[in-house]
Amino acid sequence: AVDVALALARDALVACAGAEDVVVRSDRPDEVRAVAARLREPGARAAIAAAQATRKALGQPVIPGLALEAMYVGLASSPTTRSVQ
Repeated sequence: AVDVALALARDALVACAGAEDVVVRSDRPDEVRAVAARLREPGARAAIAAAQATRKALGQPVIPGLALEAMYVGLASSPTTRSVQ
């Protein structure tokens, strides 16, 4: 789940920069464009940071479900990603 969230956020950021030809999920361009439009650059950067922090936390002795929940709660409460809900 973290890797999927990270890849989608990265692709959204790339799409925001106008470089859609290098997205990872090139098989789902409409989805990437929709996420990019909702997140915009600041939200995409926040989503990437949240996913990276969660990936790092999962390398520690944590309960995986709680680490994922923390990522989703952090994204939902961020002013830059709140419109995604």
